[in-house]
Amino acid sequence: MDGFNQRRSWSGGNTGWTTVSHIPVDDCDYYGKCGAYASCDTNHFPMCECLDGFVQNTIDSSSGCVRRTSLSCNNSDGFVKFSGLKLPDTKGTWFNTSMSFEDCRILCLKNCSCTAYAALDVSKGPNSNGCLLWFGKLMDMKVMTASEDIYVKMAGKDVEAIVRKRLPKFKKKKQKITTAIIWVLSSGILILCLAIIIYRREMRKKGKIKEERESDDCQHDEEDLELPLFDINTVTSATNNFSTDNLLGRGGFGPVYKGILEDGQEIAVKRLSKNSSQGFEEFKNEVMHVSKLQHRNLVRLLGCCIQAGERLLIYEFMSNKSLDFFIFGLIPAEPYSSFHLRMIMQLLKPH
Repeated sequence: MDGFNQRRSWSGGNTGWTTVSHIPVDDCDYYGKCGAYASCDTNHFPMCECLDGFVQNTIDSSSGCVRRTSLSCNNSDGFVKFSGLKLPDTKGTWFNTSMSFEDCRILCLKNCSCTAYAALDVSKGPNSNGCLLWFGKLMDMKVMTASEDIYVKMAGKDVEAIVRKRLPKFKKKKQKITTAIIWVLSSGILILCLAIIIYRREMRKKGKIKEERESDDCQHDEEDLELPLFDINTVTSATNNFSTDNLLGRGGFGPVYKGILEDGQEIAVKRLSKNSSQGFEEFKNEVMHVSKLQHRNLVRLLGCCIQAGERLLIYEFMSNKSLDFFIFGLIPAEPYSSFHLRMIMQLLKPH
């Protein structure tokens, strides 16, 4: 006897006995060839390979594989599905023919001794009633083309690692691309926000420097021309915060408002429009020229104000209209602009 199980058939004649089947067919048919928690595959080298989540037993290599992480025997444990394997030896198993597949999973999870579960009718899988539970080590598994699914209990972190490992390559690539896109967009938005903050800060700084420079220029002009500077709060209060009720007229460079100072003096305030084409140099020249003109028929410039982004000229208020009304029959929309000054200077020149 050689220990092989053979099935033969007598065909008669000269043929004699014909072998119908032969067991074992290959080396994987020897019981426990690869030990516990390992699968055997004659088309793979080496034939024995530990299941995912298990490692070779370094103490006793003949006993197969051991868990990478010990079970905690609580709800943090989980199950990993293995397909295409001959189910382990059913020695030490328990079954129930009426239990649902989900109840089977829950029962195995709650029992610390349970190591795996499967559908009792493997042909129907999860859609069938019936439960098969394994208690103890899983032995004698072999790679097969037929689909027989078994769910092996493992520690939670090993379950997560195996799920990530089994993700298809295109899904992994898609996840990497998605992560990269999110990172690039987040970085771009952050850089854009920082750029806007820096830009606005620089613009405020430039505006403040410009305002200080213009204020200094006006102060220098005050020293040269002995022209008073009006505080913006004083002008705002005098014109009732530039109320439309105080509006006298509107010209190319901006509106003119009537105001009353605290001492009761009436004034006319020319408010240079921020959108006006008249720049600071033109504004300063107008202040210098008007302040130097002295004539009983010319409106007198009382001072200027350059604060809070405003450019204001403060004139004495003329309640009886202006000189060009009597000359041209027109009421100017604002106190004398450069055009009015040129016309008046021509009239005042000796002929």
